[in-house]
Amino acid sequence: MLGLKGPLVFVSNHASNLDPIYVGCIIPPMIHNLAKKELFKVPFVGQWIWLVGAMPVDRESADSGALRRAVDLVKNGGRLLLFPEGTRTRDGSLGPGLPGVGMIASMSRARVVPVYIDGTFEAMPRGVSGIRPHKVVVNCGEPFELPKRSKGMAGKEYYQLCADEMMKRIAALRDDGLEGSAPAEQGKIESGQSPTEDGRS
Repeated sequence: MLGLKGPLVFVSNHASNLDPIYVGCIIPPMIHNLAKKELFKVPFVGQWIWLVGAMPVDRESADSGALRRAVDLVKNGGRLLLFPEGTRTRDGSLGPGLPGVGMIASMSRARVVPVYIDGTFEAMPRGVSGIRPHKVVVNCGEPFELPKRSKGMAGKEYYQLCADEMMKRIAALRDDGLEGSAPAEQGKIESGQSPTEDGRS
């Protein structure tokens, strides 16, 4: 991802609280993400997501302020990581994308980069506080433009269309990994190590 310039929105599957940490280590420079405010109180995770550029969001309310900050960050040239599924998977599978992520990405008018993270579910799944040693691979696809909004299409319908396209691209990266073909970019970090160690491929 070193060759990519300008404002970008990265969209990834969400398997673990470790996801933003590993993505932040693989993709320079700093990439920001929205994280539920409760995570900032979790030992280790809270410190690391702060260091890798996380911004707190209150999921119990609309928190329009956090959404506006995210859009403004990208418009000003920043990089933002979003999880279209909205929450961590319970079984390791991909879930449907939510329209809110489509709204943020479309309002930012930035190119979108799909990401598939493999291994964080095994390293630290939902409901587990400790980290298990496991290889983590972060696969990044090619940037793409969001689909055009058809005349007369309602906002929520369009945002869902964008979210569906994101999940389609993320699933394609997953399938490429299963078939053994090489994604656009790939990074590997052993989760038994500190993510700050140089574990890039």
